[in-house]
Amino acid sequence: MGLEPILREPRSVNWISEQVDAAWSTTNEGLQNLVDQGQLRRVEAGETTRYQPDYTRLLFEEIRTLIEENPREELRNELVAITEEIEEWQATYDVETEDLEQSLADGDLASGGLREH
Repeated sequence: MGLEPILREPRSVNWISEQVDAAWSTTNEGLQNLVDQGQLRRVEAGETTRYQPDYTRLLFEEIRTLIEENPREELRNELVAITEEIEEWQATYDVETEDLEQSLADGDLASGGLREH
């Protein structure tokens, strides 16, 4: 059951079973197996249990795949290119990485407010 594409936020067994068009018991059993395998995380939301992908595991799996499928020099060159792009943005918009991250983390800012930062 590849649930990552449909689980953009923690979801209940009922919601997931509707999305995958499966019986509640089948979905619940599958979710428990995925939690046991470390592919999903169980999140308690009040009296409801919700499930979401283990994003840390997904990130490390993606990194492992990149390392296994690409030469080290190619990965290093890509990292340099990304770093240069970030440095160009910092120079263009006169912002430090920490300032940008902090302004994006401020949940009270609307898009207009973000533009001002």
